[in-house]
Amino acid sequence: MKQKTVWFTDYKELEELITKTYGRDYEILASEEMGSSQYAAYWNTTVEDKPLEDYEIDDLQVWKDTGKGQFIVSTILQDMCLRKIIPEGEYAVGINW
Repeated sequence: MKQKTVWFTDYKELEELITKTYGRDYEILASEEMGSSQYAAYWNTTVEDKPLEDYEIDDLQVWKDTGKGQFIVSTILQDMCLRKIIPEGEYAVGINW
């Protein structure tokens, strides 16, 4: 067996951190097409301290410039990790509403 750390947050708390960090709103449930259900209480992702891919940099810049972007929450988390705002690791985002 091995021990693993998972960072838990609620989607609203993460949206607030995104707004505070970038000065722009990002509605996670709508933008990521996540729904609340009895089967999917969390959205899970791994955040690593590694450079973004070129397409991720482009997608992030479009969102920063225009507010338009979909399916980029992983990229946003990765960018926040690179900027030392959040640590790398496993994340579980509560999506019940």
